[in-house]
Amino acid sequence: MLMVESWVTDDPICDVGPMAWGDGVVDEADLEVLMDHWGREVNISDPRQAAAPTPSDQSISDVEQASPLCWVSGRYSAEHDIYIGTDPVRVAEADISDTTGIYRGRQEGNEYTLPDTLLPGQTIYWRIDEFNTDTRLTKGQVWSFSVADYLIVEDMEPYEPVWRRWMDGWDNPKENGCLVDDNFTIVHTGKKSMSLLYDNSKPPLSKVDRFWGTPHDWTRKGVDTLILWLYGSPDNIAEPLQVRLVDSWGYAAVFVHPDPAVLLSDGWQQWSIPLANVTNVNLTSVHYMAIEIGDGLTEESGTGKLYIDDICLYPVSMRP
Repeated sequence: MLMVESWVTDDPICDVGPMAWGDGVVDEADLEVLMDHWGREVNISDPRQAAAPTPSDQSISDVEQASPLCWVSGRYSAEHDIYIGTDPVRVAEADISDTTGIYRGRQEGNEYTLPDTLLPGQTIYWRIDEFNTDTRLTKGQVWSFSVADYLIVEDMEPYEPVWRRWMDGWDNPKENGCLVDDNFTIVHTGKKSMSLLYDNSKPPLSKVDRFWGTPHDWTRKGVDTLILWLYGSPDNIAEPLQVRLVDSWGYAAVFVHPDPAVLLSDGWQQWSIPLANVTNVNLTSVHYMAIEIGDGLTEESGTGKLYIDDICLYPVSMRP
């Protein structure tokens, strides 16, 4: 009701789209943000502060995705003071007089490429202060992320809903009995996982899949294993679970989980797939990945829910 009453005004309470502090008018962009965050807890801070950090606060990132650092500018910002370090107290207390390397300077753009060599196990703390158009300074929050010793294929963490990246059976329920959504209660790492509802009582297969416009090289940095984290339910009905990979030339490889009862697991289970077993797919150009439940043949089969998180590639050589 409040958004309706504020429509086409500049009400700062409702002007939240594009994230994080809007564009000066309450319109369809704000309604889209509201629906994307419906039912989720949202922390509201000073709109003059920098917001929406990438990597997201208290997340896990890898050496390839951690840089550049990005953020959404505060409402009245003209330039940004950048602070980065490995000590949260020193990052929180530093100012522009710092000479230890924590203060990285003032700039107009809202992204910063790290010149540092990131190491697995490191935690990076960073802060963006906004130098505003009225020459006043708005001190930012201290954000952090940890550096993983693996490469991230999908950690479900970006702000957009997971169903915008992973396609389910919403538009084709007769052929695909899968529906996906974000889940914020059962997570492996980070703040959310992918919730997958499967219903093979009519279509014999439920699947969620993703295309990459730019194919992925799954041989870089010496990786040799694909890992998925799975969380089922004792109330589920066991079904075959498989992963399908397709390269840019259309060649496919299918990996079937050795235990269909994994869907009944009441806790996080690691599924490791050795990439050495991939013989007919060019792993330097992975274009498509699907997670499938069911054999595609048996009619009136199982139903249930599966949570998926942290699809990763191991191990990784972290030497530059």
